[in-house]
Amino acid sequence: MKIYFLRAKAKFFAVVVTILLGALLLVNARSNTKGNINDSLVNAVRGGDASLVKAELMRGADPNTRLKPPGYWSGIMSDEEAGDEPSREPTVLMLAAMRGNIATTKILLDDGANINLKDNMGNTVFDWASGHPEVVQYIKKYASGFR
Repeated sequence: MKIYFLRAKAKFFAVVVTILLGALLLVNARSNTKGNINDSLVNAVRGGDASLVKAELMRGADPNTRLKPPGYWSGIMSDEEAGDEPSREPTVLMLAAMRGNIATTKILLDDGANINLKDNMGNTVFDWASGHPEVVQYIKKYASGFR
């Protein structure tokens, strides 16, 4: 009788622990909202860390995330790079292309980043990548279907 009681008690505790762990995972998942994931993606692109960019995209970040003005501009690009319009709201693809980071650009494109999006000034990723001919060439190849 004592053995049955101990087994029942052990099963009860196992169920309680499982429920608590499930609740903890749910709370954690809810705290990782799309906005937080997208913010992490922006930071990964800003840092040029291709493996972190890939990880954030696998977590569900949007490859067409736009940088938000003006707070994101600080530390992401110089005043010269941002120009007179800090509210241009480029996509993370535009940022990667502007920085000449071909690895990050490839990952974003492979995950569905849209090359036809424009910033608030009407510029495309090609305009943002204009200082990096190798990135422009890759995006053109990608657009034509050759990868």
